[in-house]
Amino acid sequence: MVKASRHSKSFDLSLWEESIRREYAEREKDRLATLSRVGPLLTDYFKKKKLRRVFLVGSILEEGRFYPFSDIDVLVEGLCGDYLKTVTEMECLLNRTVDLIEGERCRFLISLEQKGRRIL
Repeated sequence: MVKASRHSKSFDLSLWEESIRREYAEREKDRLATLSRVGPLLTDYFKKKKLRRVFLVGSILEEGRFYPFSDIDVLVEGLCGDYLKTVTEMECLLNRTVDLIEGERCRFLISLEQKGRRIL
């Protein structure tokens, strides 16, 4: 238990700390569930698109950084179809906002490839 004091008053922060731990654990559980769900969905979706490579990148891969409002970041190489149509279809499929990154236009492609999880 941590006690904080100010002007000789002290209060117990243990309930607040426990609440923060529970919220963190719940977000991590949601991140892992979302990650296990979206990988196969995107793999199936992109098989029909005939792309060279597809990666999941961003906060979904990083413990503690994925929130209920977080989007799903997807890096693709070789997208020949309609960009907006692809984003819209992916958002409907995943029921979440999607940030679609085209590798051919990305200045930090190598970094994303190194940190990302290849799904196709």
